Formats: sequence, C-alpha cells, structure tokens
Amino acid sequence: AFSETALTVGAGLAVPAAQSELLPVSEVFKFAMVSFKVDDWNLFGVVDHTP
Repeated sequence: AFSETALTVGAGLAVPAAQSELLPVSEVFKFAMVSFKVDDWNLFGVVDHTP
C-alpha cells in the first residue's frame, strides 16, 4: 500500500522543483520513489520489481 503521507510529500517535492525548473519532474519523481522505498511499483505500471 502507498501511504497518503508519501503521496503528499512526493507531490510537495515534485511541484516546487518543476515550477523552479531546477530538476525535471521525472527526476524528482524518481527521487521521491527511491526515498520512500515504494514496494508496490504496480501502482505506476512498472513491471520489473527492484529488490
């Protein structure tokens, strides 16, 4: 399950970075996913699971 807190913080990270153009949204999103150690990658349509 993907916690609401992770979703909220992830959005908080991505939006300012996208607006300031410091990082591509995809990079920030990737950083957020790694930071929160998401277990259910199927939520994002990713087939390959990283241990």
